[in-house]
Amino acid sequence: MSAERTASVIGPRRARAALGLASLVALATAGAQSCATFTEAWQLTDFRILGVRAYAETQPERNSPRRGESAVLELSTADVRARNVRVAWLVVNSASFGAPMASGDGGMSGGLSLPPIFLCDSADFALDLPGITLRCGTRTSFTVPSTGGPDSRGRESLTIFGVACAGGRIRVRPTDGDASSGASAPGVPFECLGSDARGWPFQYTMLVGSATGGTGNDNMHPRIVGVRAGVMGGTLTPVTDTQIPRIQRCADQSTRSSCTRLRVEADFNDGARERYPERDPNTNMIVMRDERLVTGFIVSAGRLSGGFRTDTAAEPQSVMGNDFLPPKDPGDVRMIIYATDGRGGYDTREITIRVD
Repeated sequence: MSAERTASVIGPRRARAALGLASLVALATAGAQSCATFTEAWQLTDFRILGVRAYAETQPERNSPRRGESAVLELSTADVRARNVRVAWLVVNSASFGAPMASGDGGMSGGLSLPPIFLCDSADFALDLPGITLRCGTRTSFTVPSTGGPDSRGRESLTIFGVACAGGRIRVRPTDGDASSGASAPGVPFECLGSDARGWPFQYTMLVGSATGGTGNDNMHPRIVGVRAGVMGGTLTPVTDTQIPRIQRCADQSTRSSCTRLRVEADFNDGARERYPERDPNTNMIVMRDERLVTGFIVSAGRLSGGFRTDTAAEPQSVMGNDFLPPKDPGDVRMIIYATDGRGGYDTREITIRVD
């Protein structure tokens, strides 16, 4: 269905009401991206969302597109199967959208019945309405609008809601409160449907860079410039397409296993942990803060000593590494490493571990 046809079916008023539903999505929703428990976050057992990478199209290393620039959105996912992934993005300009919502125009209190329109069967689907940008595809782009001015901390931002659907189709979510379909949640305006489908909602805040600077919004992505690996206690060497780390399989999978483990560490670019100015909302003074990297690790088989590594106040330059206990069966294992700087910056790297 074309964007024009969809606009005529939904209408701006109903599209705004769909956004009212989306505004209920809690930040915790993004944490429900995998069926693994927190202690097993390193297990890749199904379809997962890893993160969003947003950047200025003309400067991909910058995570803070400015007003009027073309911004690119990429969703990073992992799946144990080779399912086709569809993604729906809903970009909200809260400043221009706030007035209609406050007046009750299509608000949560009104009766609303959105038609069950399937979206994103075509990745080039696009729809622009006042305060709302709808896009499809694991990679898409849009022109950054005016956000209406900075918030109390001197930042300008756009809120992005979405759903990723592996092996299924994305539909505008009925608003009768039925949460039985797909893997969506009440408040998300999309759902993932299909007998073989797995879908997860997500939420992302994109900082809008300042043309004049000084707001602390101009942010560069951290970059994983390399990965090193080696037997624990030994020398770590760079991992490349031709230098694949190898380790013997482990029959003893107990927590006290004496099997040889593999040590893996990620290296970042100089300046990955940026120092940036931010207005303190309590004092209204500009203060300098340091980014703290958080790095996640997941594997398709075997076990890790933990799912995440993070900088702390006591150790602001933490070593982003993990210890890998190989599985009992031989074969190639996927390891995916992904990192964020806390301000929207994101990077990922995948390596292969050969288990003999």
